[in-house]
Amino acid sequence: MKKMFVILLAVLMIGVLAGCGGVEQNNSTESGGSESSLPEGSSSSDVFADQINYYMPDDQNYMFSPLSIQMALAMVANGAAGETQTEILNAMGVENLEEYNNYIKALMAKYNNAARIELNLANSVWLNQDNASGDFTDSYKSLLNDYFGAAANVTDNANAVNDINSWVSDKTKGKIPTLINDNQFTAYLVNAIYFYGMWDEEFDPQLTKEDDFTDRSGKVQKVDFMNQLTAANYGEVDGVRMLELPYIWDYSAEVNEQGYTPLETGVCMYILLADDMDYNAAQVLKKADDKNKLKNQEVNIYLPKFEIEYETGLNDILGRMGIEKAFIDGMADFSKMYEGNLFISDSIHKTYISVDEQGTEAAAATGMAAVESAFEEPAEPVEFRADHPFTFIIYDKANKEILFMGEYNYVK
Repeated sequence: MKKMFVILLAVLMIGVLAGCGGVEQNNSTESGGSESSLPEGSSSSDVFADQINYYMPDDQNYMFSPLSIQMALAMVANGAAGETQTEILNAMGVENLEEYNNYIKALMAKYNNAARIELNLANSVWLNQDNASGDFTDSYKSLLNDYFGAAANVTDNANAVNDINSWVSDKTKGKIPTLINDNQFTAYLVNAIYFYGMWDEEFDPQLTKEDDFTDRSGKVQKVDFMNQLTAANYGEVDGVRMLELPYIWDYSAEVNEQGYTPLETGVCMYILLADDMDYNAAQVLKKADDKNKLKNQEVNIYLPKFEIEYETGLNDILGRMGIEKAFIDGMADFSKMYEGNLFISDSIHKTYISVDEQGTEAAAATGMAAVESAFEEPAEPVEFRADHPFTFIIYDKANKEILFMGEYNYVK
């Protein structure tokens, strides 16, 4: 009987925001979308996000975490060799894995010590000794500990489910209480991300009112729209209207003396709104950020309250992005990871987000299973009414990282 080796990444973001949205397009021919090319000169993170986004559906609401998927692939890549590793790194847009490991280590240190927000990343490695014929290699355990802060844990069939679910629940503050429901695995690699941040300027619940939202099918329904008239960074890039909603940050010396390390600039939620949804949202955002296209002005914001739960497999998506050998029995090479032969048999990505006046709760989990064998005051405020499908992106401006990305298309 083949033994099961599971690589699992659990990611949770919980935030108090206050409005979010955006429109973006990126759909596979499989889901009815049209091809859109990726421009030259784009950074790997935004290209990777748009490539994943390209294969998201155009007939339902969705959300995913590019950072979550990249970190999962990075841990897998560190255990791979030869063409298996090359394919994974090419899909990630990473040329030097050692440099990327150092980047992740530094990013985790920044996030885990940020002030006035919680943005914490945690990793762990689990070996089910009842099912394992071997072990992680010493070099792989050492690497994951050094760069990803992943401690190696031993469990068994009697305790595996409770041990891993308890760890995930603790790291996500109970927002993902159950991640696995059986012990049929040799090992698990788990990553958890927790985010909590308050809007710099919250929405007033008394201003929330019903209005029309037109979904992709053209159907018009009544939804609750939050409203706020405020000075905000707003602009238009390549025909896409864009709004920035920042979280509260504290740069005070008192906080620094307490041992916190605030990020150079804040994490924000961006709302992208356009009539033609066939564009690369992540790259439009990066262009706006790099060239300072958004200017502070009065904006009358209308955003719907919404809730999304989404789940998708990743095997087909990653395969289309060039990762092939990792999924093929007898061709995958994970010799740096495990004392035996492995190939990835299944991968899945689950997300959840809820947005209202007080804030946002967002969660994502990625699992990969392997089997062993300048300011201008306008005359009037700009009206930003997200009353048709829009994209929402949670973005770290300091490190140019897209944490979450999704699209609100339909009213349930």
